[in-house]
Amino acid sequence: MTAKSRELPTCPECWESPLVPVIYGMATSELGEAADRGEVILGGCEVVYRGKVVGCAACDTMGFLRRGRFIPVYSGE
Repeated sequence: MTAKSRELPTCPECWESPLVPVIYGMATSELGEAADRGEVILGGCEVVYRGKVVGCAACDTMGFLRRGRFIPVYSGE
């Protein structure tokens, strides 16, 4: 698998930024720094969705990746 094939798609709602993983649980300082850089979204301590949850840091849209397709479950706009 190449680095290019692991990249997440661009947000289909705002087209401003790539989708990034949503991480649940107690955040470490490294995760906080990654969130500040827009590399992850901190989902909090309570797991709301199960599966590979991704989101957009620009518009707060969240959803799942299933077979390479984005399925939205929440739109922040």
